[in-house]
Amino acid sequence: MSKQETFDCLRLLKKLGIIDFENVTRWDRFLNTDKTIPDDRILHIVATDVPNTTKETNDKNITYDKPVTESDYYISVDLNLFDVYKSRGLNHSYYPVYCLLKKWQNNIERKSFMSIQKMADCIGYDKDYLNKLIREMNRQYILYSDYRNNGKGSKYFEHHLMNTLQEETVFLRAYQEQIEKNIKKWDKKKRTKAKQ
Repeated sequence: MSKQETFDCLRLLKKLGIIDFENVTRWDRFLNTDKTIPDDRILHIVATDVPNTTKETNDKNITYDKPVTESDYYISVDLNLFDVYKSRGLNHSYYPVYCLLKKWQNNIERKSFMSIQKMADCIGYDKDYLNKLIREMNRQYILYSDYRNNGKGSKYFEHHLMNTLQEETVFLRAYQEQIEKNIKKWDKKKRTKAKQ
């Protein structure tokens, strides 16, 4: 985006009440005397809809935001983790999967039990395409999908997501071996299917 487009977007977000500025009260005072947008001024931007949360630590010493009230539920996203996704070749198609898994793993066990079909319906992806994305996230060691028996004759996935970049070492220590078993199983299945 150009400097002018960025400026116009920020003004619109302010007008709609989505963001606020701590150091700008009037736009005419922010602009240079010749009405151009300054290059050397820093904007202090704050979100206006920040939920009311408290920091809590679970038994694995992972700190997370816990909503104070029912209306304070939201999805906390680690933007640095999305940079890791990009560096590993995971494009924007993976971001909704991350957000959905992150939202539904907000439980004591820190894992998501959502079925592939329900996930596909939520984010508007084809079930097979979503399976492909989940397998690639496993291959990139940012998700561990555990294939479980529900005791009623059918199977389901439990997804363990790496939530933040700071968790990477702990996450790999806990799940790397199982992820590699998944990869071997999927590769073997792919080779068998290719031979048929």
